[in-house]
Amino acid sequence: MQNPIVYLHSEEDFLPSSVNYIYDNSDLCSEDKTIRKAGDFTIDTASQLSQGYPKPFLKIPPSAWEGQLDLSQVPMYHYTRKEGEDKTAHIYIFIYPYNGPYNILGFKAGEHQGDVEHVTVIFNDVTKKIEKVYFSAHGSKDGLWVENSDLEFDDGRLVIYSAKHSHACYPKSGMYPRIGCLAND
Repeated sequence: MQNPIVYLHSEEDFLPSSVNYIYDNSDLCSEDKTIRKAGDFTIDTASQLSQGYPKPFLKIPPSAWEGQLDLSQVPMYHYTRKEGEDKTAHIYIFIYPYNGPYNILGFKAGEHQGDVEHVTVIFNDVTKKIEKVYFSAHGSKDGLWVENSDLEFDDGRLVIYSAKHSHACYPKSGMYPRIGCLAND
């Protein structure tokens, strides 16, 4: 099965990145204290360096929020798991340093550091066809399963549309109403 194609919104300000990009550009912190500045640790040493500190986390500075400008260098993380005898779930994960804000009645809402989105593709190992896809959006309450007949393909590859700022995944281009149409994707 080929990797899907992800179309970002044409006005997207916050691009995806690799996990390494986030580690390379973030401070390692605990509560209000910086344990190590960006560049003074690696993805491999972060766990050891944060031993003994309560609730360690990565603080992504605004200078890194735009993500990786060279999208050809951004990985699409992927893993599989069996779903019964004849099906395989292919999970594709997309990482963003920053989830941009919605403008709701003049107020910014929903913005946060670190955004992870995914799609789950149920592939029939016998027929060699996609049966259905789960498009994640804002947690499990807004995600949706879509059958093969309602999916979009480009040269045999599944197409995913990523919403502006929220990066929610959708099967078709267009507007998806949320929160009484106040925070649409």
